[in-house]
Amino acid sequence: MSMKTHLQHIIVIGLLFASVVGSGGARAMGCPQTDYNLRTQAMVDAFPQNCDSVLGDMIVEGSDITNVDALANLTSVGDGLKIRGNSSLTNIDALANLTSVGGALNINSNAALTNIDGLANLTKVVQGLEINSNASLTNIDGLANVAGSTSGILEINNNAALTNIDGLANLTRVAGFLKIQGNAALTNLDGLASLTSVGGDLLISGNDNASCEGLALLLGWPSGPPDDDVAGDITIVSNGSGCNSIAEVLASYTSPITPPATPSDRFNALLQAVQAIRGAGGSQQAQATSESSAEAGVARQLAKQEGAIVQAKAAGKAGEPTSIQTMPYYLTLMLACLAGLLGLRQLRV
Repeated sequence: MSMKTHLQHIIVIGLLFASVVGSGGARAMGCPQTDYNLRTQAMVDAFPQNCDSVLGDMIVEGSDITNVDALANLTSVGDGLKIRGNSSLTNIDALANLTSVGGALNINSNAALTNIDGLANLTKVVQGLEINSNASLTNIDGLANVAGSTSGILEINNNAALTNIDGLANLTRVAGFLKIQGNAALTNLDGLASLTSVGGDLLISGNDNASCEGLALLLGWPSGPPDDDVAGDITIVSNGSGCNSIAEVLASYTSPITPPATPSDRFNALLQAVQAIRGAGGSQQAQATSESSAEAGVARQLAKQEGAIVQAKAAGKAGEPTSIQTMPYYLTLMLACLAGLLGLRQLRV
């Protein structure tokens, strides 16, 4: 046998071995097809129970489909997951084991679908999100674990009962365009507060009751949008109050404000300061107990005095301006009391 013939035999054997191993791997996954297009409840029910990873598209589309229970073992879809045109489907709870979608996630025209909580374990959607024309859908909380960025678009349109998009709170970047339009019951866009970048156009329109404070940081509050945060055109019109232009969105946003300290807060702060000074004096526990009571009493009286001043101002006694001497006297009294207590300690030591 010539060397050439021997080499040819080796190649043929190698190819046969590779085909056997490859087919064995496909059988191990239990998914005999690359793509699935399930158009009836019978087709859904016949889905292979040992199929957990679909390599291509998974489409569920049929007017008589009422449940997707047969898909309970599905953990990943290599390409797109499309759930659309299922007028009798009320939930997708059976998809609780799904963690990854390699393409786009489309949930469109499912008239009876009220939530997508079945997607709660989904953490990865590579090529975009489309949630359109689901008349009974009230929230998208099931997407709460989808974090980071998506390389495609984000589109949420014409969902008449949708009240919030809080399920998008962990999304930070949309590589394509972002469009939220015609969601009549939507009250706010707070779910977009973590979004830092949009790679295409930004369109927010026809959400009659929606406020848009959730977009303020993306739009560069307080000065306006940086050049690179939204790459395309920005259109914000025909929404709720404060959400009809970039200027309105920026003006409607209020950054978190720390409330002013109350007399009670100041009392606690004074007491802590006095006790810290007392603690520096050493190990005389018996004396510390009585002194602590005295110190607390002084601090409480100071706080009480300040509270009376605050109440007097709040009561509208503006006609009797607070004496300029009141605050220096208050500070002097506080310092004198603290100095006296420290002096007593030094004498006892």
